[in-house]
Amino acid sequence: MEPKGSYVKYGLDPQENALKRGELPEGPDWGKEPEEAWGTLSLAEGDKVNRARLPTEPGDYREYYANVRDAIMGKAALAVTPQGALSVMRVLELARQAVTRDAWFIRLGAFTTETQSQRE
Repeated sequence: MEPKGSYVKYGLDPQENALKRGELPEGPDWGKEPEEAWGTLSLAEGDKVNRARLPTEPGDYREYYANVRDAIMGKAALAVTPQGALSVMRVLELARQAVTRDAWFIRLGAFTTETQSQRE
């Protein structure tokens, strides 16, 4: 039986606000979030739900754009493919639809939603 769970994360990437404050994207702490902004992983194991706060992976816009440059120059494959970007957009759209339909969960593999009435 596969474990069931969820990951809940609030907030936005901290890089944009840092740039607006005039901070420069440099140093080992660039893109890091404070602990209070970390997400929570919840895994169901039998009758128990185990929860753990997980640190957010630091982001760095510069790495994304450097990869696009390198791909254009034929030096690297795209790290974020158009297909991957479309998949993320589809998951976000399904999540938005799930909220409006009172859905309980989204099946990501099949890209479908299931509402409470469908489960009963």
